[in-house]
Amino acid sequence: MASGSAGDSGRGWRGKGEWILPAAVLAIAFLTAFVVERLYESALRSHDVQILLVQIEEEVNEQQLGEYEAVVEGEVTPEAAEQIAESRADLARSLTALEALTSGEQPERIRELLLASEAAIDEELRLIEQGRIDEARALDEGVVDPTFEELRDVLESADAEYGAYGGRVVLVADVGGFAVAGLAILLTAWFVRRDRNRRAEQRALEESEERFRSLVQEGADLILILDAAGTVRYAAPSVDRVLGHAAGAVVGRDVFELLIPGGGARQEIAGVLREPGAKTTTELAARRADGSGALFEATFSNMTATPGVGGIVMNGRDVTERREAEETLRDSEERYRVLYEDNPSMYFTLDEGGTVLSVNRFGAGQLGYEPDELIGRPVLDIFCDEDREAAAEHVADCLRNPGRISQWEIRKVRKDGSVMWVRENARAVPDPDGRTVVLVNCEDVTERKEAEALLLRQGAAMETAANGIAILDADGTFTYANDAHARVYGYDGAAALVGRKTWRNLYDEDELSRFDEHVMPAIGRQGHWRGEAVGKRRDGSSFPQELSVSLLEGGGFVCIVQDVTKRKEAEAEIRRLNEELEGRVRERTAQLRASEARLRALFAAMTDVILVLDAEGRYLEIAPTNPSLLYRPPEETIGRTLHELFPKEQADAFAERIRAALRTRQTVRVEYSLPIGDQEVWFDGTVSPMQEDKVLFVARDVTERRRAEEAVRRSEERHRALVDTAPDAIITMTTDGLIRSFNSGAERIFGYGAEEAVGQPLRLLMPERYREPHERGVRRHVKTGERRIVGRGAIELTGLRKGGEKFPLELSLASMGEGDDALFTGILRDVTDRKRAEEELKSYARKLARSNRELQDFAYVASHDLQEPLRKVRTFGDRLRTKYAAVLDGRALDYLDRMEGATARMQALIDDLLVLSRVTTRARPFAPVDLGGVAREVLSDLEARIEQAGGRVEVGELPVVEADRMQMRQLFQNLVSNALKFHRPGEPPLVRVRGSLVDERDERGAALCRLVVEDEGIGFEEEHAERIFAPFERLHGRGSYEGTGMGLAICRKVVERHGGKITATGNPERGAAFVVTLPVEHHDVEEIPAKGDGVHDYAALGR
Repeated sequence: MASGSAGDSGRGWRGKGEWILPAAVLAIAFLTAFVVERLYESALRSHDVQILLVQIEEEVNEQQLGEYEAVVEGEVTPEAAEQIAESRADLARSLTALEALTSGEQPERIRELLLASEAAIDEELRLIEQGRIDEARALDEGVVDPTFEELRDVLESADAEYGAYGGRVVLVADVGGFAVAGLAILLTAWFVRRDRNRRAEQRALEESEERFRSLVQEGADLILILDAAGTVRYAAPSVDRVLGHAAGAVVGRDVFELLIPGGGARQEIAGVLREPGAKTTTELAARRADGSGALFEATFSNMTATPGVGGIVMNGRDVTERREAEETLRDSEERYRVLYEDNPSMYFTLDEGGTVLSVNRFGAGQLGYEPDELIGRPVLDIFCDEDREAAAEHVADCLRNPGRISQWEIRKVRKDGSVMWVRENARAVPDPDGRTVVLVNCEDVTERKEAEALLLRQGAAMETAANGIAILDADGTFTYANDAHARVYGYDGAAALVGRKTWRNLYDEDELSRFDEHVMPAIGRQGHWRGEAVGKRRDGSSFPQELSVSLLEGGGFVCIVQDVTKRKEAEAEIRRLNEELEGRVRERTAQLRASEARLRALFAAMTDVILVLDAEGRYLEIAPTNPSLLYRPPEETIGRTLHELFPKEQADAFAERIRAALRTRQTVRVEYSLPIGDQEVWFDGTVSPMQEDKVLFVARDVTERRRAEEAVRRSEERHRALVDTAPDAIITMTTDGLIRSFNSGAERIFGYGAEEAVGQPLRLLMPERYREPHERGVRRHVKTGERRIVGRGAIELTGLRKGGEKFPLELSLASMGEGDDALFTGILRDVTDRKRAEEELKSYARKLARSNRELQDFAYVASHDLQEPLRKVRTFGDRLRTKYAAVLDGRALDYLDRMEGATARMQALIDDLLVLSRVTTRARPFAPVDLGGVAREVLSDLEARIEQAGGRVEVGELPVVEADRMQMRQLFQNLVSNALKFHRPGEPPLVRVRGSLVDERDERGAALCRLVVEDEGIGFEEEHAERIFAPFERLHGRGSYEGTGMGLAICRKVVERHGGKITATGNPERGAAFVVTLPVEHHDVEEIPAKGDGVHDYAALGR
């Protein structure tokens, strides 16, 4: 009983094709992750090789030291022999480990050089044992020393090569990691887009249903016949009326020159153009001849195989004005509804028999009823017994004089039996169905009536009346007026009226004329008058009022007045809205009747199944929309009932929907499935009541939507399975603190079974001290939406197991829904093992810090204690040169030179080591330091060196910072000296020093400054930018440039002690630049521990 669009057979293949791209992306992501993992393993292996190379170099030094002591002493002592043997054993183990990690020429060359050095050392030791010292020394100088030098060069080259290789591998691995992340993001985006497209299709389906209802109500009046290429072959005369084009001018043009399909409509239309029998309905824009646009609802039907047509039929109707009118009508109806329901007046609608058809909520509430309690009851039920006859007569009078507004005052009875006086305005009008109804507006005047009665009994009570009350003498002068009466006319109080004004001062000339001609004679005849008038305020403005005047015995009048400006405005708005609504109803009725004739002609282009059945479920009409989806052919269906065609259970369900639609006069929905051909087709149908006990049954093919919903259901089942198998505890809780769900991970962590936990309060799982804050937090979030924990990431709490054991856990909390319907889902992880590991790590860190401090003290003490023996060596060397230079031969003098050179280098190393240790051991408190002054002092110290090199040092503006002045001087001294030292041969050095404040702050919020020392010297490769800051590290041999390799290590130590950082960039073609970032202030903190006091730097220093 429903239809589906042609060409859907390929949709399944397209659905499968959608998975090719994400599957390929997922495969590439896994492959890239595998390669990245292997690259990281290679980088780690390269790092291990570097460590082994450094270890081998140290062991070679140990072996050479033992051999050197034997040569110097002229004998092989047991200690030297033991040292050589131990170093050889260590070298053998290290070399074996190296060969296990890597292969190639370098390990083989290292082994060859080690074997050659060991053979030479063995021969040298043999010569020493035989007393052939000179031959041993010659062997040492000619073979051993060169072999060791070559071995060191090979080790340094290998270390640099593996360091560079590790950096490149890590870089490639990082790039691969980013690629994996990018692929993951791409895959996630694809799923999000696919989900968005599915939702868009669902929305399009719902919008299509709405468009169909509009189609049934409005119809269409534009007809074109197209060929398979979309060219117009026939245009109905309506194209001139609708688009302003002559029919002949349209023929031969491409339909898309006239129509502008939106979204995917063009592809759908193209599909219909290609496939005979296909249909599609869409909404599109069109271009009129005058250039304006219009909105159309069009149906395309491929009837190329239909005799007499032979083309694609396009039926469309202009819905632009309808859309605008519907929007305006909705706004008007909404204003009317708000005005009707929320107006502080009582409104009733009665039929000709006096039955209540509608009542606003305020009106029903004034009588103590709900609207449903009054609708359908005789209106006379709510009048006093004594007034029912008068009320019936008033209603009959309105019906006899339709359109005229009648007014009266009468008593009504509330639900609780109390009586209220009301003033009613009523008018009889026709409704949209042609019936006459009576619209009644009621205003509670009980207070006024009671005020009038009290006025006659007790004058003092009039002061409390809400309405204006006044007493006038026979001449019309005020003898009494309450304040309310004065305020109505714009006066501050009654004193402004009494004895000073007459009633004629309160009205303009036209109103006074009406009073003289009509009101005063009526009062003279009847003794009273009640009606509406127009008063004049003190400022001259006029206002509508309700006035009651009674003649007093002995002369004079009693006047009761009420300002009804707001009520008049409301009544005028209601009348305007009523007239506007009546006009729109008449216009809409005419449009619907005009479209009825076109509606049947459009059925042939529709895709949904449309049926007309009677109250017994008998088929009366079948629209020729999509016969392929009918349960039976039309010729076997017309005249037969549902029970004759369908199984009893299904026929009963359809019949019940028909009865419900006719009984409620409302559209009833039904969703069902039928076997159509060789497949089961799902339909979404509506049963709408028509005249004469008939219904319109419209059904649409929703098989694809059902399949999508089934897929969603399976996805939810998979999600539940994932939750059940998760290792973490996943718990769902309601706003009243009860556990809704409890997965297996929660059972394992807390020790409760799901059947024990579900339905219990969540406080069961937390220690006593957490329970009350938890419940307060939940109540606060439900009431205010404030999020202190919800959605804020993981927090650490304490949990309580079933056995009473407390344990640390990590909680991530999310909420769904709002108010009392909200649910909270928590993911809890037992972090007992992690906490234990963290405590162990802290313990290790404390031990390592203590070890580093001891190592620092050892470095200082060792370097200090080495000074004395070194001074003795230098002293005895000086004595040898002074006293025995004449008797020493050339070789002895060479040995003496080598010894003094070695001691000088040793002295420089010790001095630099002392300087490095004193960065923290002899540091001074921070104070304001003018870095410009410091730089000028350093230039003064280096003046001779600058002149010797023929160089130039340019110093720019430098800031004032809180620092250790001596260490700042040391920093500039080392950086400028380095820049002067490493200049290009033949070129005078040029050094620039500058600094400035930066728009950045450190982690403590302190302002920062940046210092730059740059030169145009020999520079360095960027890969060595970190290496040059290591202690004793040199990129050049001692023969090329002087120094110990400690200068930049001292610079980094100084900078880090001040809470800053130092970096370097270099290029062999353009020189080097050193950038220092320092805090400007330290907020009363004397110093920042240097990173050199930590693990990595002192580990390097200990080697």
